[in-house]
Amino acid sequence: MPIIPGVVASSKTGHLQPLAPTIGTATDGGTGSTVSVSFTPAATGPAATSFTATSTPGGFTATGASSPLTVSGLTAGTSYTFTVHATNAAGNSPESAASNSVTPVVPSSFYNIATQTITSGTNSITFSSIPSTYKSLQIRSSALSNSSSLFLTINGDNGNNYAWHRLLGTAGSAGALGFTNQPSITINGGGGSWSGSSGNSYNAYGVSIIDIIDYASTSKNKTVRAFAGVDDNTTTSYISVVGLESGLWLNTSAITSITISLSTQASSTFALYGVN
Repeated sequence: MPIIPGVVASSKTGHLQPLAPTIGTATDGGTGSTVSVSFTPAATGPAATSFTATSTPGGFTATGASSPLTVSGLTAGTSYTFTVHATNAAGNSPESAASNSVTPVVPSSFYNIATQTITSGTNSITFSSIPSTYKSLQIRSSALSNSSSLFLTINGDNGNNYAWHRLLGTAGSAGALGFTNQPSITINGGGGSWSGSSGNSYNAYGVSIIDIIDYASTSKNKTVRAFAGVDDNTTTSYISVVGLESGLWLNTSAITSITISLSTQASSTFALYGVN
């Protein structure tokens, strides 16, 4: 039998084992426990019937007929490299060279859908065409306003179909309020005041996190919860606010758009996330 460089003959079958594949790129699988390993089969020599990727450390393997191979069972935060060998009836090829190093990362449950920044002369933003593929929505904002409140409406509904309740603390007091038959859901403390009664400029940004639960449901009224606050580092109560709030939209339609209004200057930013 002629000798082909790099090809090993099986003593049991007399057949030739395949040549080693050429390693490609190892890529985090996005699950926290998997990596995708690409490779190129040898262009010459005996044909392979399968390929196996092996991790270092751990010796985790994945076998398949083509590239890429997905190796499972890995530990998030651990750095791995991978080799690949080919197999046919005669046995295994030598291992390929090692791949690049890759560290699986636990994926985030939050996916940015859109971010908007209010420009000068505008007092609202609308997130439209919201996909229905997430479990919930979250809005994160940093807002500069001459009022400490944000006003949220859903699907363009400006009727009195909202209710909201809050626990509110200011610079010198705390209390609770609740309202029904409202034209919007009010988020107190979400807008930072930029001027006081004397016209002094405070440039105090309000921040808020607004969660909208089961937004894609067509059988539930929609529930909103929010945590918001602003502090200008003075004792002026109406611009030093922290609020914990709940809201309700009395409608079972899936949410496809959200509008947030405020009396504002430019530079207020709102980011919409899908949550799984």
